[in-house]
Amino acid sequence: MTSLSLLPPLFRNWPLQQTEMVALPLALVAVALFWTLPETLSPGGRSALTITAFAVIGWTMTRLPDSLVAIAAALALVLTGTLPEDRLFASLGRDLVWLLVAAFVIASVLKSSGLMELLVARALLPFRSFVSVAYVLTLLIA
Repeated sequence: MTSLSLLPPLFRNWPLQQTEMVALPLALVAVALFWTLPETLSPGGRSALTITAFAVIGWTMTRLPDSLVAIAAALALVLTGTLPEDRLFASLGRDLVWLLVAAFVIASVLKSSGLMELLVARALLPFRSFVSVAYVLTLLIA
Protein backbone atom coordinates (compact mmCIF):
# COMPACT_ATOMS: atom_id res chain seq x y z
CA MET A 1 0.00 0.00 0.00
CA THR A 2 1.37 3.41 -0.90
CA SER A 3 0.59 6.65 0.79
CA LEU A 4 -0.34 9.72 -1.15
CA SER A 5 1.81 12.78 -0.64
CA LEU A 6 1.49 16.28 -1.96
CA LEU A 7 5.27 16.61 -2.17
CA PRO A 8 7.09 15.69 -5.39
CA PRO A 9 9.04 12.40 -5.24
CA LEU A 10 12.34 14.26 -4.89
CA PHE A 11 11.27 15.83 -1.58
CA ARG A 12 9.45 12.88 0.05
CA ASN A 13 12.51 11.74 2.02
CA TRP A 14 13.85 15.24 2.51
CA PRO A 15 15.41 15.68 5.97
CA LEU A 16 13.85 19.13 6.45
CA GLN A 17 10.46 19.73 8.00
CA GLN A 18 7.85 21.82 6.20
CA THR A 19 8.48 24.86 8.39
CA GLU A 20 12.19 24.63 7.65
CA MET A 21 11.47 24.57 3.92
CA VAL A 22 9.47 27.77 4.32
CA ALA A 23 12.19 29.45 6.42
CA LEU A 24 14.64 30.19 3.58
CA PRO A 25 12.12 31.80 1.19
CA LEU A 26 10.72 33.78 4.12
CA ALA A 27 14.21 34.97 5.02
CA LEU A 28 14.81 36.05 1.42
CA VAL A 29 11.52 37.97 1.42
CA ALA A 30 12.60 39.69 4.65
CA VAL A 31 15.91 40.73 3.07
CA ALA A 32 14.16 42.08 0.00
CA LEU A 33 11.63 43.93 2.14
CA PHE A 34 14.16 45.52 4.47
CA TRP A 35 16.53 46.61 1.71
CA THR A 36 13.72 48.31 -0.24
CA LEU A 37 12.66 50.49 2.70
CA PRO A 38 12.96 54.27 2.30
CA GLU A 39 16.42 55.82 2.21
CA THR A 40 15.87 57.47 5.60
CA LEU A 41 16.83 54.17 7.28
CA SER A 42 20.60 53.79 7.48
CA PRO A 43 22.37 50.70 6.12
CA GLY A 44 23.21 49.75 9.72
CA GLY A 45 19.52 49.87 10.58
CA ARG A 46 18.70 47.72 7.58
CA SER A 47 21.36 45.20 8.62
CA ALA A 48 20.04 45.12 12.18
CA LEU A 49 16.47 44.51 10.98
CA THR A 50 17.62 41.78 8.60
CA ILE A 51 19.71 40.00 11.24
CA THR A 52 16.85 40.25 13.74
CA ALA A 53 14.44 38.76 11.18
CA PHE A 54 16.89 35.92 10.51
CA ALA A 55 17.19 35.26 14.25
CA VAL A 56 13.41 35.18 14.74
CA ILE A 57 13.04 32.82 11.77
CA GLY A 58 15.85 30.66 13.15
CA TRP A 59 14.24 30.48 16.59
CA THR A 60 10.70 29.80 15.41
CA MET A 61 10.99 27.79 12.21
CA THR A 62 14.11 25.63 12.51
CA ARG A 63 15.40 22.89 14.77
CA LEU A 64 18.61 24.80 15.46
CA PRO A 65 19.43 25.29 19.15
CA ASP A 66 18.34 28.69 20.45
CA SER A 67 21.79 29.50 21.81
CA LEU A 68 23.41 28.82 18.42
CA VAL A 69 20.97 31.17 16.68
CA ALA A 70 21.56 33.88 19.30
CA ILE A 71 25.35 33.62 19.06
CA ALA A 72 25.18 33.66 15.26
CA ALA A 73 23.02 36.80 15.36
CA ALA A 74 25.40 38.56 17.75
CA LEU A 75 28.36 37.55 15.61
CA ALA A 76 26.60 38.75 12.46
CA LEU A 77 25.92 42.13 14.08
CA VAL A 78 29.63 42.52 14.85
CA LEU A 79 30.89 41.18 11.50
CA THR A 80 28.62 43.48 9.49
CA GLY A 81 29.80 46.48 11.51
CA THR A 82 26.31 47.19 12.77
CA LEU A 83 27.42 46.80 16.39
CA PRO A 84 30.96 47.59 17.56
CA GLU A 85 32.73 44.86 19.53
CA ASP A 86 33.17 46.98 22.63
CA ARG A 87 29.41 47.62 22.88
CA LEU A 88 28.68 43.90 22.54
CA PHE A 89 31.15 43.02 25.28
CA ALA A 90 29.96 45.91 27.45
CA SER A 91 26.40 44.58 27.32
CA LEU A 92 27.65 41.14 28.41
CA GLY A 93 29.15 42.70 31.54
CA ARG A 94 25.81 43.67 33.03
CA ASP A 95 24.36 41.69 35.94
CA LEU A 96 20.90 41.43 34.39
CA VAL A 97 22.26 39.62 31.32
CA TRP A 98 23.89 36.95 33.48
CA LEU A 99 20.75 36.65 35.60
CA LEU A 100 18.79 35.89 32.42
CA VAL A 101 21.44 33.42 31.23
CA ALA A 102 21.29 31.63 34.59
CA ALA A 103 17.48 31.52 34.40
CA PHE A 104 17.63 29.93 30.94
CA VAL A 105 20.19 27.37 32.13
CA ILE A 106 18.07 26.43 35.15
CA ALA A 107 14.94 26.18 32.97
CA SER A 108 16.77 23.95 30.51
CA VAL A 109 17.98 21.65 33.29
CA LEU A 110 14.48 21.41 34.79
CA LYS A 111 12.97 20.61 31.40
CA SER A 112 15.57 18.07 30.30
CA SER A 113 15.52 16.23 33.65
CA GLY A 114 11.73 15.85 33.58
CA LEU A 115 11.36 17.62 36.91
CA MET A 116 9.26 20.39 35.35
CA GLU A 117 6.62 17.93 34.11
CA LEU A 118 6.49 16.30 37.54
CA LEU A 119 6.03 19.64 39.30
CA VAL A 120 3.33 20.77 36.88
CA ALA A 121 1.49 17.46 37.16
CA ARG A 122 1.47 17.71 40.96
CA ALA A 123 0.36 21.35 40.87
CA LEU A 124 -2.57 20.49 38.58
CA LEU A 125 -3.80 17.46 40.57
CA PRO A 126 -6.45 19.35 42.60
CA PHE A 127 -8.08 20.76 39.48
CA ARG A 128 -10.62 18.74 37.53
CA SER A 129 -11.07 20.98 34.47
CA PHE A 130 -9.48 23.72 32.47
CA VAL A 131 -12.06 26.21 33.76
CA SER A 132 -10.98 25.73 37.37
CA VAL A 133 -7.31 26.18 36.38
CA ALA A 134 -8.22 29.38 34.52
CA TYR A 135 -10.09 30.74 37.56
CA VAL A 136 -7.21 30.03 39.92
CA LEU A 137 -4.66 31.55 37.54
CA THR A 138 -6.84 34.65 37.18
CA LEU A 139 -7.02 35.01 40.96
CA LEU A 140 -3.26 34.54 41.30
CA ILE A 141 -2.52 37.15 38.66
CA ALA A 142 -5.00 39.67 40.06
